[in-house]
Amino acid sequence: MIHLGKTIEQLAKSKGIKPIDLGAQMGLSKNHIYTILKAEHLSTEILQKAAGVLGVSITDFFGESSAIATTARAGIGALAGGSGNTQNFLGDNVLTGKGAAEAGSILERLTKCESERESWERERQALQKVIATQEMLITNLTASSAR
Repeated sequence: MIHLGKTIEQLAKSKGIKPIDLGAQMGLSKNHIYTILKAEHLSTEILQKAAGVLGVSITDFFGESSAIATTARAGIGALAGGSGNTQNFLGDNVLTGKGAAEAGSILERLTKCESERESWERERQALQKVIATQEMLITNLTASSAR
């Protein structure tokens, strides 16, 4: 089984990047990066950040033969509704190790979906601020007209 934290640590080391520097470039505290490097399974968000800093594809963290099983355990279950039933989410190939190329494709699509979800979340937050500002203006105008 692939240990994602160790894989990231080894890639960083091969590129001459110290763990603390990796964490800083990922926007993480010293404690958080060391927790990540000890973790066997990581979220797609962390994998994206690490891949960006290291200049690699997110699929580079996975060996060809076990990419599907590791990917499923690394966060696809959460994307499937948190049920942990990754087999039903991705089909029988996930847990049998068949179709490593397909796993890379699935992981890339999931990474894109996660990125889009984050973008939509930022837009939602911005709209909430606009609504709050408009509500405040309405309250002020109502109070002004009552005088």
